[in-house]
Amino acid sequence: MGATVASKSTSSPELTASYLAKITFWWVLPLLSRASKTKRLQHAWEAELAKRGDKASFARALAVTFGPRIAAMLLFALLNTLIALLTPKFVEYFVGFVVARGTPTEPPLAEGLAMVLVFIAFGITQSVLNGQQQHILQTESARMLAAIRGVVYHKILAIPSHDQSQSGTSGNIVNHCQVDASRIVLAIEFADSIVTVPVGLALGMALMYQQVGWSMMMILAVMALLMALMGGIGGPLAKIQTEALKHNDTRVKLCSDALTGIKTYKLYGWTKPIADRILAVREKQLLAFRKMSIYISIQAGAINVLPTLSVFAIFLVYGAMHGSADLTVKKVFVVTTLYRLISSPLQMLAFGWAPLVEASVSIGRISKFLNTPELATYVDRSTDASDPIAISVKDAQFAFVDDKPVLAIDQLEFARGSVTAVVGRVGAGKTALLNAILGEVYQTSPNGSVTVRGTVAYASQKAWILNASLRENILFGLPYDEKKYRKIIEACALKRDLAMLVNGDQTLIGDKGINLSGGQRARLNCARALYADADLFLLDDPLSAVDAHVDRHLFDAWFNLDSGLLRGKTVVLVTHAVHHLPDVDRIVAVQDGKIAEVGTYAELMAREDGVVSDLVREYMTKRRDDDEEETSGSPNGDVRGGNEKEKARRALEKSLSSTTVASTKDDDKEAEGADESKESGSVGWNVYVTYMRASGWFNVAATLLFACIANSMMIFETIWLGMWGQAATEGHADFGFYIGIYAVISIVFAVGILGSIYMALAVAGFHASLGMFTKVLQSVMRAPGWFFDVTPSGRILNRMASDQDKVDLQVPLNLMQFAYLLIYVVAVFINVIIASPWFALIVVPIGVLFVWIERLYLNVSREVQRLFQISLSPIFQHVTETLDGLPVIRGGYHHGDKFEQMALDKIDNSAQAWYASICTTRWLYVQVELVGNLIMGLVALLAVLVKDANAALIGSALSQAFVLVTIFSQIMTTYGSVENTLVSVERINEYMHLPAEAPEETTAVALDAKWPADGAIEIDDYSTTYREGLDPVLKHVSVHVRAGERIGIVGRTGAGKSSLTLALFRIIEATSGRITIDGLDIAQLGLQDLRTRLTILPQDPIIFHASVRDNLDPTGANDDAAVWRALDSAGLADFIRELEGQLDAPLTAASMSVGQSQLLCLARALLRKTKILVLDEATASVDPQTDEIVQKTIRREFAGCTILTIAHRVATVMDYDKILTLDHGKVVEFDSPEALLADQESVFYSLAKESKLI
Repeated sequence: MGATVASKSTSSPELTASYLAKITFWWVLPLLSRASKTKRLQHAWEAELAKRGDKASFARALAVTFGPRIAAMLLFALLNTLIALLTPKFVEYFVGFVVARGTPTEPPLAEGLAMVLVFIAFGITQSVLNGQQQHILQTESARMLAAIRGVVYHKILAIPSHDQSQSGTSGNIVNHCQVDASRIVLAIEFADSIVTVPVGLALGMALMYQQVGWSMMMILAVMALLMALMGGIGGPLAKIQTEALKHNDTRVKLCSDALTGIKTYKLYGWTKPIADRILAVREKQLLAFRKMSIYISIQAGAINVLPTLSVFAIFLVYGAMHGSADLTVKKVFVVTTLYRLISSPLQMLAFGWAPLVEASVSIGRISKFLNTPELATYVDRSTDASDPIAISVKDAQFAFVDDKPVLAIDQLEFARGSVTAVVGRVGAGKTALLNAILGEVYQTSPNGSVTVRGTVAYASQKAWILNASLRENILFGLPYDEKKYRKIIEACALKRDLAMLVNGDQTLIGDKGINLSGGQRARLNCARALYADADLFLLDDPLSAVDAHVDRHLFDAWFNLDSGLLRGKTVVLVTHAVHHLPDVDRIVAVQDGKIAEVGTYAELMAREDGVVSDLVREYMTKRRDDDEEETSGSPNGDVRGGNEKEKARRALEKSLSSTTVASTKDDDKEAEGADESKESGSVGWNVYVTYMRASGWFNVAATLLFACIANSMMIFETIWLGMWGQAATEGHADFGFYIGIYAVISIVFAVGILGSIYMALAVAGFHASLGMFTKVLQSVMRAPGWFFDVTPSGRILNRMASDQDKVDLQVPLNLMQFAYLLIYVVAVFINVIIASPWFALIVVPIGVLFVWIERLYLNVSREVQRLFQISLSPIFQHVTETLDGLPVIRGGYHHGDKFEQMALDKIDNSAQAWYASICTTRWLYVQVELVGNLIMGLVALLAVLVKDANAALIGSALSQAFVLVTIFSQIMTTYGSVENTLVSVERINEYMHLPAEAPEETTAVALDAKWPADGAIEIDDYSTTYREGLDPVLKHVSVHVRAGERIGIVGRTGAGKSSLTLALFRIIEATSGRITIDGLDIAQLGLQDLRTRLTILPQDPIIFHASVRDNLDPTGANDDAAVWRALDSAGLADFIRELEGQLDAPLTAASMSVGQSQLLCLARALLRKTKILVLDEATASVDPQTDEIVQKTIRREFAGCTILTIAHRVATVMDYDKILTLDHGKVVEFDSPEALLADQESVFYSLAKESKLI
């Protein structure tokens, strides 16, 4: 590293760049990367914030940061405008030269040839100036895009993790990074109009006055009309834009929620109502978008009609004042050429009105986000590890949301080197205490203080897992120490799990740990904390996700006084495992948001009515009840597992140290994440067809028809003006006739231009946007479960957010513009060939040259664009991971700077890909402008050499040729833009054709409304795999479950417990055998029919970003009375009644504790009340009393139902009818608990013994 630093050169990278690097501008990339990391925009924003406080403007910060370079760009734009305004003088001289040919005063040929050279020189000069202007523009655009994203990410690290009321949801923030940032950058393209419009207008009006006198005032009259129209449109357009973005935020958030909870939605059979909810918001967004498109159509149409309308008004007034005699050919084409030059910046400004409005809205949104209150730093942190008090909290009050205190502490201290258990009932404030110590909540007391002395490591209750390898998750940026690492793997009971994973600890464990079980995620979460080797450890309920013997292994490996890895460390352990309380140094009991008791186990047990003594008594009572139920039962004598029992039992016992439950996965399946797919080569015609089909063929045809009409009228306008001028020169022009025809041309042109823009945006584009998003959403929601195992949610969200945003507006605009320009160029060539047939000889060579340039450009451009689109996914993934893990990143490990640097690196990678794209576009501009100047020179040369040329046609052709230089650049770059934005269509089209699950509904079986009436389950020689090519996870399983039986399912990680659950719900499908419920083969049923007739309580509760009512019943099948009854039975009614809005109160994962979230899932189950209930250790994160409430509720409400319980804690299933033990996907034991406990060789006996139940 040192050598590298020492050898750094301060010379410009351009000096040592290769010729290829120079012409492609790749030498700028190192500067670009460094620029985004200097955080200049961040410093400018902080200075603005310090100066103006709440009134700070993000626009001013942008101006300070990028103003100087943009000013340089404006200088080049101004010079370009000045040179362009000299062009009409040359047109005047040249048309005069052509008109004078064949007359007594015919000028010499050399004069004409000199004019041709001047034309070409002027064109090249403009190209050079325009090139420099665009180079600065695009460089600053890339820097600005990267900088805005960096500033937004920096703010993410400062917002409260539990309060999204002000900072916004993850959907808002993803939109800030992508949609808002892109729209701000897009608006820079129109910044030069601020300078060029007034200067160009002033000089142009002066030159126009020389030609038509005061008739030129008609330009101002038309402009005033236009500005009034723009002003009238601006306000409503901004309001509609804000509305559309608001709906887009909601849509992206709902999509993010859907991807996070997709497996839960599938298990509940809720994919359709959730998709309908997203589509309802999408329709609102597109309705706002359609209104916006109408305004944009009026705006763009008015701007395009402006030149024709203005020229018509000028000639109308001029003819009325001076007659037709003065409207000579020369004057006609000078005026039309001059006006085109004047109107060009006006058109740019008008076309930029919508992007400027959008950018203004986006700047306001980002300003609001950056101005939101940050989490105040109230924790006094010290590295002094010698003070006997490690943590001290005094006179403090804490709240997750500003005005709603959840925890009050008068005084609480944690002695250095002690192990303190924090206990209490669900929602008491245990997690809030840890968050208070971390500084992750609001401290609302003016005199409150929190002091933390030493480094901190934190394991959150809901395990936070990066989409990286298992080892990277444990190391968390620290250097690898093999000896230390191996000890921690052993201490966290991960050794056996590593042996089972495909690539050991290098296995990619998926988005949010999706390829791990709940127990594995919890232990991995703790392994990260242990590897940090901090002074203080805050562990939030890590033992609930593991079974009894793993619980004891972890506790002993961590806290053993002789060999525990945490001996001598200060540990705050939130737990429901009250059996460990005698083994800790001190206990803190939390009740109703207050510290109820503090003391040793002996001291607190001496209090008869104390919180701790009550918890212990409840635990002991439950154990006695379980023991009594177990001993009073009678053996059942069912299947015992066959001849392989003994062999399987011994294999199982050897691996019991890693027994956990996979809440939705088993680790047999492949855990490697797949790289994002990328097409190569040109965008296929099937992509065009896909978009046009989505737009509607009639709508596409109508758009093209209107575009043809508009372009035909545009060419005919020039020809007609030439004919008028020729007639005036010859003295036989009828003013009324010519002006009348010109009026008709203007009207038809206006209809054509307005019709084409309206059809493209408000009709065809609307249908395509709605249709494609509907299909991609349905395709994603119907994708099989394995698709989400190997595809990060950020990658999917990128398609549904960034790519869809391009499809909504950029794709129809680019396609319309390309079609419009192509039709115009064809019409111009026809016009030029009519004027000078000799030009036809060079059309083919020019066409070949353009095709060659286009191929060179697109071969690189489309690939770079694809790379750019792919580079966005890691940014979105990193943003969502950061938002999910803020307390861990910021409070637990103080890794905010590291994660910000990671974000900047990803942003730089994306910026480099984008910059490569715009540099290839710049190369294209240079080549095309050179060819355009060549064409203009050839047209002028032919006009000079051909003596019998028609002056009107030559003037028309020359006038159009001047425009062609710009048009050719536009048509080539627009085609590049079409291909580049169609990459988004291509990417969405890929997700529109994902593999799909079986049909949701089928008519193959006539299903009774009350099915299943009994709940009998027959599993017959059943085998399955997670997807084709992987090893089976269930192998020839045969089990008969009688109606109403309660079955406990046990086994180690990877044994197939959760696979059996997923098979029952057909998340995975059979490769052989079958499962029947009440005699019906579930493979013959529609997935919707099957899943809505079963109920599951998952280990990891999912809370949707929606109201209480929608969380419980998104289908709306139950009335409020039924919802309240379910909440009452689940013990949550009082909590919900305290919320503002009650059933309409919005919920997020942060607004409820994990225990409360699990009770909400119980209420969901109660509303469904099916005959079959699957419990995936649903009470792991609740206290004994709440556990007892849940168990009693299940016994009462699901009496007579068939219950399958995947168990960590053997005590949970001791009173069940039968126990099913699995190992490596096979049945090892299946019998009553009594029978299995009577057999001391049984696996279940060993489990019960290890759990001290016998």
